[in-house]
Amino acid sequence: MKHYLLLVASIVTVIGCSSDNGNSALLDSDTGANDVTSNGATTDVPDPMVQNNTDVSFEISVPAYQSEELQLRLGWGEFSTSLNWIGDEFWSVEARLPNNTKRLLSIVFFDENGGIELGSFEQQYETGINAAEVFQVTADQFDTDSWDFDKDGVNNLNELIAGTNPRVDEDSLLPIIDNQRMSLLFIANYYESFLPNERPYLRDDEIDYETVLDGTKNITADIDANGDGRLTAIVEPFRPDQNFRSGNRSVLENSIQWDGSWGFQDDFNLNQSFTSEVSADGDMRSLVEVGSGSWVGTYTHRWDTTVNVTGQLIEGSSFCEVASGTITESYSTNDQSRASTTTLTITRASVDDFWRVSKVYESDDTVSTQDYFARELSMHMILFGYQKQVSENDYFFCNYVEL
Repeated sequence: MKHYLLLVASIVTVIGCSSDNGNSALLDSDTGANDVTSNGATTDVPDPMVQNNTDVSFEISVPAYQSEELQLRLGWGEFSTSLNWIGDEFWSVEARLPNNTKRLLSIVFFDENGGIELGSFEQQYETGINAAEVFQVTADQFDTDSWDFDKDGVNNLNELIAGTNPRVDEDSLLPIIDNQRMSLLFIANYYESFLPNERPYLRDDEIDYETVLDGTKNITADIDANGDGRLTAIVEPFRPDQNFRSGNRSVLENSIQWDGSWGFQDDFNLNQSFTSEVSADGDMRSLVEVGSGSWVGTYTHRWDTTVNVTGQLIEGSSFCEVASGTITESYSTNDQSRASTTTLTITRASVDDFWRVSKVYESDDTVSTQDYFARELSMHMILFGYQKQVSENDYFFCNYVEL
């Protein structure tokens, strides 16, 4: 009987020792992060004593825009939430995220309660190992240009600010005219028309009245071998101090520049000043011209013009036809009844079919705007008689011997 009890006790002892040896690593209290599944595999269980999350405070400043239906949404991987409006352009939210983790962060700014995107921010964001951190985005970091519903080149945000419909291309609704008339531009044409290709060039004589439409009687030119110099034209029937045109010509690295003035005095005073530069890039020519003038007598007229255009040489001529660019003209007048200003802005990209014209009229009590397209431009609108003296003004002189 004693031998039987001893044998049973030995068997129990052996079984107990085997079981303990096979699972001692899983049950070790020091590990604390392992558990045993039904098939003997282990799974990770977060240790409550170890910091596994980071509380991130997102502080966002959005582009300025006022609406009662704004929203700001944030996504980070599969996590998403809406931000809270704090005041002005400032929004914020706090999120508990797994630490030391990198995912794509996306923030989208909406109007119409999520119906239309105004801007977005996107980048990879990796949380740190601290208990808390702050992530900030400023308004200028938002991409607004990518959100243009009607594909008219003006983003949704700017259209809403301007009061236009971001879902409708207003350009497609504008009227189209055949010709937009402008006043005096391409002034350097006049001066260059008196110069032959020979260098140096000196001249100080009278020319036949019949050969010059404007009645010019005396040309003085002193152009050196490089093409630099000065040209002056005195116009009959007035004295030299009453009706004169003078210009200075400079040859730069790959451009020709004129600057000068145009004066006329009688019972009124007219003064026109300008700078004009034509540069070459292969077959293309660019013109940058800035002019200002005044006509002061019983009434006062003032104007300012800027030209920044490109053109291509017209075959068989020395002129370029304007192909693209921007022209602006501001014309102001002041008579006994009222003062007014009309501003024209004319633009065309190289891929556009028409010139886009924007006209703004302002007086003491009125502001009106008009937008339309023009197929062609014409520089022959005559505000004052002296403008008849510039010919071929629809094109700018561009085939310089020095270029």
